[in-house]
Amino acid sequence: QTALQQLMERHEALRATFANDGSELCIAAQLDLPCPLRELSWLGPDEQQAEIDATLIRVVSEPFDLDNGPLVRAELLELSSQEHLLVFTAHHIVCDGWSFGVIVRDLAALYAQQVGMGDDLAPADPFTDYALAEAEHAQSADGKAAEAYWISRFANATPSLDLPTDHPRPRQRSFHSLREDLLLDASLIADVKRMGAQRGASLYATLLAAFGLLLQRLSGQDDVVIGIPSAGQASGGQHQLVGHCVNVLPLRVMMDTSAPFADSLKQVRGDLLDAFDHQQYTLG
Repeated sequence: QTALQQLMERHEALRATFANDGSELCIAAQLDLPCPLRELSWLGPDEQQAEIDATLIRVVSEPFDLDNGPLVRAELLELSSQEHLLVFTAHHIVCDGWSFGVIVRDLAALYAQQVGMGDDLAPADPFTDYALAEAEHAQSADGKAAEAYWISRFANATPSLDLPTDHPRPRQRSFHSLREDLLLDASLIADVKRMGAQRGASLYATLLAAFGLLLQRLSGQDDVVIGIPSAGQASGGQHQLVGHCVNVLPLRVMMDTSAPFADSLKQVRGDLLDAFDHQQYTLG
């Protein structure tokens, strides 16, 4: 509980709330984070797992109060005297994927301090500094250049992606989904890495080029747009920053499907590097 509270005090975004009209971000000077303890050690392994699964479904389904907060929640499940599960949930508006990595590291270090095993942490990067820097960048020469770059990339209208489906789309939109994992052979991954490296491309750029060609083939469209997530913490050098800093870069893929893959890879690699050079521009 002490480590969680220190985490709240360390990172501004975890104490944030939002005005009803979304025009203001408010950061509380102090915000308590309750962490109730639930005793599950009396349950058998199957019953414990069922309770864990139900808990995870509940915490991601329960709405947050953006006006009043808190926008993070925590609870501790006691599975045995020596095994506990901390369930930490945050609204995406104050926490992105990069932030969760920072939170896990900081919480581990703060917990270690409670038992006299941890060193002091370096100061965290304030979210307010990041927000102000983003606003200043938008009005700078670099910001104007980034805006001009993206406007030029989308000077002509792009068609919406029309992928074939195996059944009609439901009339009512929902967020229910499933995840499918596929393990690729290590030798295949090595070959793909080697093939890309021979052409000066990273594995990410190589897979992105292949994915773009796949979308073109499935949709029958020569012009598709792929959203590339970009961490604002990395671009600004604020590696200890917690907040929603992710930006989506719309990479426009216009490749000749009849050309050799090496040519397509070269084009995507160049477009990808250009996109990251202009990643601080926010596309609304």
